[in-house]
Amino acid sequence: MVDFKKIFETLLESAKKIASEEFTEYRVEASEDVRDFLHECKDDLERWVTQLACGELSADDFEWLIKSKKEVLKLTLLKQKGLAQVKLDRFKDKLLQEIKKSILDVLSFS
Repeated sequence: MVDFKKIFETLLESAKKIASEEFTEYRVEASEDVRDFLHECKDDLERWVTQLACGELSADDFEWLIKSKKEVLKLTLLKQKGLAQVKLDRFKDKLLQEIKKSILDVLSFS
C-alpha cells in the first residue's frame, strides 16, 4: 500500500525548495502559490498515485495527467508581482516535472 500522506509531504517540501531557488526575491509568494496548487490537486494526485501503484495507470498516462494540471497552476501571488509569463511558464514546467519525477521515483517507475 502506498503512503500518500508521506509522498504528499515530500512533494510539499520539494516544491517549496524549487520555488525558493527559482524566485529568491519572492520565495514566500512562490512557496504559498505552490502549496495552494498542491492542496488544490491533492485528491487527484492521491487517486493517480494509487492507480499507478496498482497498475491501473501507466507511467505515460500519469505523466500526461500531471502535465494537464499546468492550466490549474495559477501562481496568483507571483503574477501580482508582475513577473514575466515566460518565467512563470518555465517554473510551472519545472515544478510539474519535479512532481512527476518524485512520485515515479517513490513508486520505482524510473
